[in-house]
Amino acid sequence: HWEPIYCNYPSSFGPIPPIGAPPLDAIIRPSYAESVQAGIKDVIGIINAHPGRTFALLGYSQGAEVISNVARELVSGSLQHRRKDVLWGHTFGNPCRGKGRTLHQGPVQPGSGIAEFNLTNTGPIDWFDYVNPGDMWATVDHPNSYIDEVYRTAIHLGINPLEIAQFIVTGLQDTGIVGKIIGDGLTDPIGTAIRLTLSIAQATEFYAKGTKPHTTYDTAPILGRMTAVQHSRNHLNYWGARR
Repeated sequence: HWEPIYCNYPSSFGPIPPIGAPPLDAIIRPSYAESVQAGIKDVIGIINAHPGRTFALLGYSQGAEVISNVARELVSGSLQHRRKDVLWGHTFGNPCRGKGRTLHQGPVQPGSGIAEFNLTNTGPIDWFDYVNPGDMWATVDHPNSYIDEVYRTAIHLGINPLEIAQFIVTGLQDTGIVGKIIGDGLTDPIGTAIRLTLSIAQATEFYAKGTKPHTTYDTAPILGRMTAVQHSRNHLNYWGARR
């Protein structure tokens, strides 16, 4: 049987309050990037506190980015001594999804994760990336998009990931990004126009759906009639008793 152990970290997006929270609650909360680093540190601490135990890593959205970075440490970094103990890794809407990664016999969605780091080497880990069609956080068309560059700026400013789509649509407000687009346009006007158009189109479509592709992993079917959460639970319960 399983013992869920939850990561104790801010899970924050800087000065943007979670839905339903008082506006002042988030003023001094860490940025998205700082929150991810805190999560990585905490998960590594949990793993080291349970020597010899086999385990799975599961994470959604920002949490998926956390466990993707932990997986990198397990495969080729500071946690290699625990490499044989991690048997499963399941992500939902993973900003670090590697190109073409999916679940076993699952549909392959285009592109890869929005984050600068994309996890492609999962070593011996039975690793599934669950991706709903149209989830912008996991399906950016690198390098034919400016979305990832806006994301890299926004996570340090503390902009909520669910608002970055609107941030892109309403003007690419960061002057560094605008400057880069202008510079790219001078050297490759046609390519830049295509890249910018595709970026805005993807962000507009995602935002028009109310970000639902990113927030319905427990309700939207992903393989047959099963949702991502159901498939993950079934897989872990079946193989957990057999490995």
